[in-house]
Amino acid sequence: RGRLRLTEGMSFASVTTLAADLGHTAVFPMLCGGGTLHLVGKEVASDAEALGAYMQEHRVEGLKVVPSHLRALLSGPNAKQVLPLKRLVVGGEASDRALVETVQRLAPECAVFNHYGPTETTVGVLTNPFEGTWDEGAATLALGRPIGNARMYVLDGSGHPVPRGVAGELYVGGAVVTRGYVGRPELTAERYVPDGFSDEAGGRLYRTGDKVRQREDGKLEFLGRVDFQLKVRGYRVELGEVEA
Repeated sequence: RGRLRLTEGMSFASVTTLAADLGHTAVFPMLCGGGTLHLVGKEVASDAEALGAYMQEHRVEGLKVVPSHLRALLSGPNAKQVLPLKRLVVGGEASDRALVETVQRLAPECAVFNHYGPTETTVGVLTNPFEGTWDEGAATLALGRPIGNARMYVLDGSGHPVPRGVAGELYVGGAVVTRGYVGRPELTAERYVPDGFSDEAGGRLYRTGDKVRQREDGKLEFLGRVDFQLKVRGYRVELGEVEA
């Protein structure tokens, strides 16, 4: 909650199903911090005009949303009404520069945060507040820096750290790493590997499959995938499974 600057008593809207972990960013900080949680139904969440009216009527201060969903909502005539008053948190997909600049133009008082993290690492492990400027050549909002109890490693194909600025696969360690996949020991062994950088007995790293690089300011930047997985509206799509 602190890294996203979600204050006590804040009102926050969730526009995704509670069956997906994306909405946890809204649910738990509000319930644990004395805030107001708005569970917006699918019909309203998918209708820009209806959602805009809801956000304005209830003076909603925060919103977590997938970039592709937000892009569709902002295509309507009353785009500004869809945006929250104080905090916009985007995640589940890369947030491109044009989208962030559109939000800043429509609602300069609304702070934009990127929130990154796979389900396997308890949802969110990196945060990045947009500070108004872009690195030269940057096409997407940086993933940011790790939260407490999370460690990030950018490794090459042999599992060795790469220099700053060099692309590698992102591995996540620390207390945030989950136990594995229920009933799928082979996949668990493939994605959860021994943590050679920690003294913790039995410590493991999660291989995200995301290609990243560390910028000069220490923030991690998303570059793509090391495999053929795609994200469609925030959902993972494995092309190999589609082909099969």
